[in-house]
Amino acid sequence: PRSGAAPASPRTRDAIPRRAPDTRAEDGAPHSGAAPASPRTRGIPVRNDRSAAHPATASGDKNDTAKKILLLLLSAVGFTVFLILGISMAASRRTGRSGTLPDGRHVRYAGVSPSETADGGTKATLAQPPKSDRTFVRVTDYAPSIRVDLRYAGKRNLAGKRIYSFRDAYLRYGTVKKLIRAQKQLEKNGMGLLIWDAYRPHEAQKTLWEICPNPLYVKNPSKGCSDHTRGSAVDVTLVDADGTELVMPTGFDNLTRLADRDYSDIEDDFARDNARMLEKAMKSCGFEAYSEEWWHFTDSDKYDVARDFKPES
Repeated sequence: PRSGAAPASPRTRDAIPRRAPDTRAEDGAPHSGAAPASPRTRGIPVRNDRSAAHPATASGDKNDTAKKILLLLLSAVGFTVFLILGISMAASRRTGRSGTLPDGRHVRYAGVSPSETADGGTKATLAQPPKSDRTFVRVTDYAPSIRVDLRYAGKRNLAGKRIYSFRDAYLRYGTVKKLIRAQKQLEKNGMGLLIWDAYRPHEAQKTLWEICPNPLYVKNPSKGCSDHTRGSAVDVTLVDADGTELVMPTGFDNLTRLADRDYSDIEDDFARDNARMLEKAMKSCGFEAYSEEWWHFTDSDKYDVARDFKPES
């Protein structure tokens, strides 16, 4: 006690609360066995969260969150790009679209999608070849890559109605072999054949003549049978590898001068080139080209009329 101050009585000293001894080590951590000081005892306010005790962990959490957000953004961008490409590809099938084939040749499309064809590459197993080239066969049994869309089996023809009921293309086996060679030749340029008409029954020929008695486009059945009825004539056009029709001088059954093989009156360069490409391939494989219809080709080998043949409906 300082000079002049009365000494505290024992009772007074005992009434003064004493601070608990500091049990922390020099580094601030409690000694082994000593209970850690509570925030109130130490007089230090403490935040009850992970960031106060582990700042590195909090930083890692922020990085993980940023990565998740970035992944979500990238996924959204990828989906948007995929959607745009899908829409663009669908729209590109419209009439007049141009493109480039594997050989580098530019083409223009007619706008008919593969889904509008009746057949095309669906049969994986080829049938056994018949003994005679004169035998009637279904084209796709031996040439599954050739597509088929028989126009006289529907309404997209000069009659505007169905002429026969079957939907498969039939020809003589000898004619089919030539057609296969033409198909392989075209496939090298990223193209293929689409059959519009092949074997045509005699009764169907009569119906067509009644609707269009013009010998320039329809064979008069009273003066002889059409090569279609013989199973040696075929009406074809070009498609790309996906089965989309390429633009040609005219559509099927166009009874105008634009349909003939004088392509000088065709303004579309793509249509002219495609027609010439088709004619060249077919002629080189043993077909004769009819002058008035760019789509009509006849086997140079002649066959008899087959009045007893009946295709499967």
